[in-house]
Amino acid sequence: MSLVSRLALVAMLGLTPLAASAADTSPPLNDAQKAAVRSLVSETLRENPQIVVDALNAYQAKQQEAENKDRAGAIAKLPEWLKQNQERLSVLGNP
Repeated sequence: MSLVSRLALVAMLGLTPLAASAADTSPPLNDAQKAAVRSLVSETLRENPQIVVDALNAYQAKQQEAENKDRAGAIAKLPEWLKQNQERLSVLGNP
């Protein structure tokens, strides 16, 4: 089934796009609509497994960005921490 056919079926079923607002008051899907959506998603993923790889790569990039931000914040706080804890730190050699 082509992408155009899938989109037509989604429109025919009355499904809203993923970007729909949270205030959308569409009625919930009935069992037949849920089964059709599951079938479309399953078929699409089987035909286009790269979708999963792309999603995982995007997730990993987002996680790495958050980790880098946390790390940069910790590094920025280090000089202040060193000043506050100077008396507790060991010094080797001639001060």
